[in-house]
Amino acid sequence: MFENILIACLIISFASLFAIVVYFRIKVLKAYGILVRNRVQFDIAHIFNKKRMVEEILSKYPAHNKTIRDFAFGIRFSMSMVTVFMILITLFAGALMFFT
Repeated sequence: MFENILIACLIISFASLFAIVVYFRIKVLKAYGILVRNRVQFDIAHIFNKKRMVEEILSKYPAHNKTIRDFAFGIRFSMSMVTVFMILITLFAGALMFFT
């Protein structure tokens, strides 16, 4: 019984991880396409440093404020969700290995 629950949790975690990655990949690629067409450029450091993003990028491209924020949020959120689901998958797999 416990084994079946762990297997179901693993399957749900993998499916959730896949769905989140696909959803945010589509969302981020839409924003990326808009930014590329409008020649908006910034570094990866800007995505992870909100203060730097506001000071250097959003002030330079005020017309694309929402798109830049959506792009950066999509990248940050998808990375954090992937981390959470990878930890869950590892915990469930470890429990399945050691307790069954």
